[in-house]
Amino acid sequence: MVIFKFNSGFEHICEGYDVTRDGKVIGFIGVAGGFRKSVDIELAEDECNAVRDMCKRVYEMPSEWGVLGVGESPTEPFADFLARYPNWIAV
Repeated sequence: MVIFKFNSGFEHICEGYDVTRDGKVIGFIGVAGGFRKSVDIELAEDECNAVRDMCKRVYEMPSEWGVLGVGESPTEPFADFLARYPNWIAV
């Protein structure tokens, strides 16, 4: 099971979410909603779905200057965004 942990480089500023499994960081979801694995690991289907759902939530959050929670939300639907960048979420 994957768990998402608020990642803040500075106090009260979210730069994205660490994706953990069994207590170890396996990847990162950045402010644009993209997921990067940091280790070579296979994810179960339910874990992939959880990561995709969180990527969508993060994508839809307001972000500006690489920080979540400020600025404007994107106007393009997540599905349209993914259609243009099919490898954005590589799980």
